[in-house]
Amino acid sequence: MNEVQSTRERIFIAGVFIFFTLFLMISFYTVYDQPWVDKEASKSVDILESAPGQNVSIEEVTKDPESFVGRVVSVRGLVIQTIGTRGITVENSAKDTGELLVISRESLMGVGSGTGKGTYDENEGIRASGVVRIFNIEQLESEVGFPLNEDAYKGYEGKPVIIADSINPLQNVE
Repeated sequence: MNEVQSTRERIFIAGVFIFFTLFLMISFYTVYDQPWVDKEASKSVDILESAPGQNVSIEEVTKDPESFVGRVVSVRGLVIQTIGTRGITVENSAKDTGELLVISRESLMGVGSGTGKGTYDENEGIRASGVVRIFNIEQLESEVGFPLNEDAYKGYEGKPVIIADSINPLQNVE
């Protein structure tokens, strides 16, 4: 009886070993290895991927916004003004690109180093990452899930905007 039990134990242990080996092999087989996935298209919307074009200048977005609509980008710039508790406008340090509106999905109160309102001060360097859209107040309110003040944002209709998932202060903006 001991030989039968010992053989069964060995078969069970071998089966468990094979199962875990297959599990590990499958877990390392990522979606990017699939032949039907367009790898370049997948990379352009992955915020963590270091795909070319991920870091873009404000000038690139403001001069040709249609090329970036729907894409996740990161821009660096200086704060021109704050709009309420979620909006800021930014431009590059040369101040020759025009301004770009950034609307945060989260309140900016208490996150920046700004005085007074607790958001970001004028000329403070920031890095904003999010998806580029063309400003349409009704569509953006639906996307972000909160109302936007029509008077505060009326001058931005039809212009590019970044719906930011993150806005972080920077020490130096080039």
